[in-house]
Amino acid sequence: MGEALRGRKTVYHRKPSPNFLSVGAPLDEDAFRGHIQKTLNAAKGCTLEITQRDVYTISNNENKARRHVGVIKEEIANLW
Repeated sequence: MGEALRGRKTVYHRKPSPNFLSVGAPLDEDAFRGHIQKTLNAAKGCTLEITQRDVYTISNNENKARRHVGVIKEEIANLW
């Protein structure tokens, strides 16, 4: 999809798997980082929007959600 959208005025919208937030107490940062890297590589040269939906629980772990966002920010920063 990234190849088709590259250079166009269309937004590449990605909804990461909710399993990273809702399954298990700790965030599997390595697996999630790989998941996000795949998205960023596919969306190179596109306008990218990432939203998270369909999360029913974070196992009462607010830090898990913070790290989830932090990993995305770190991976985006690594591209620059």
